[in-house]
Amino acid sequence: MIVYFGGSNDEKESLFHGYIERFTREGGMPLEYRRFTKGADLLAQDLAVPDVIFLDTDLADLTGIKTARRIREDNSKVTIVFFTENPGSAVEGYSVCAADYILTPIEYERFAGRLRRIVHIFKVQRSKSVPLKLIGGGTLLVNMTKVEYIEVIQHNLVYHAGKDSYVTRGSMQTVEEDFRQSGFCRCGKSYLVNMRHVDRIYRSHVYIGDTALSLGRSYRKEFVSRFNECIKARS
Repeated sequence: MIVYFGGSNDEKESLFHGYIERFTREGGMPLEYRRFTKGADLLAQDLAVPDVIFLDTDLADLTGIKTARRIREDNSKVTIVFFTENPGSAVEGYSVCAADYILTPIEYERFAGRLRRIVHIFKVQRSKSVPLKLIGGGTLLVNMTKVEYIEVIQHNLVYHAGKDSYVTRGSMQTVEEDFRQSGFCRCGKSYLVNMRHVDRIYRSHVYIGDTALSLGRSYRKEFVSRFNECIKARS
């Protein structure tokens, strides 16, 4: 788990770093730690790398809130936690989807409790994620609960997750076997659908939001049955 800390106060950073090391020693998971004293230096990093960013409300050049707003432009998913002396800052923190805020001066037990919760969420998310080897190079860990459907296009597999899509090589038969127990079902020769995201079935199409996917005749019976099971589970 990769942790970034943004703060210009050396005393606070030293205390925070000590807490991170103590947390690791006492049975937490290994944490890779980096510190940034300026918001600009933090924003210059690849913001897809950190799993959690702790931000002081005041950095050397930017406020923590302004830095967080810039972070959200590139990464909507990273966990952000604020350190602040003012409880009123929590309202601003929620405006950038901060996961939490910790009042200073920092006490270890309170800090460790918050970090244990973050680590737990991180482990749950990782357990639902799979590594995808992308065409063009690189491997990306993708949370399959966010994937709406997988599509075959010109012998490649395209994983559709909202506005994001990831292109890999592979066979539909293989991914169907891999993800069937995770709530995916074929609706056609070219589509494997995450049943959690299906809004409705109408005539010969499956709808995920405004996206319509063809529902093949030979796949219809099983797909409709699986969809009805999902409806019962939601109600």
